[in-house]
Amino acid sequence: MKFTEDSDFNELISKFKDLSIAEKKQLTITEMKNLIAVLYTLNLQNNSNSKVLFNRELIDCNTENCSEEDFVEAMYVYLYSIKESLADFISCFVDDFKQ
Repeated sequence: MKFTEDSDFNELISKFKDLSIAEKKQLTITEMKNLIAVLYTLNLQNNSNSKVLFNRELIDCNTENCSEEDFVEAMYVYLYSIKESLADFISCFVDDFKQ
């Protein structure tokens, strides 16, 4: 895998770095939710039985008092959900290829 530097991406990250911790957390959560929604929609279009995983750790992170530990735990839940949704999406193509 080769990583590529991009000036537009660098500018985006520079702006992100200027946000407060609370704003960074909220933006990160929003981006995770958006990605999960896109994957879920793609899975629905492929007639997948995909589901969006949920865990109470996500509730902990939706409060004003979200600690660093709560945030990291929620990120793990979101990442795991994204991984599972992506696996469901890929499996649709593998199943189509086999037929």
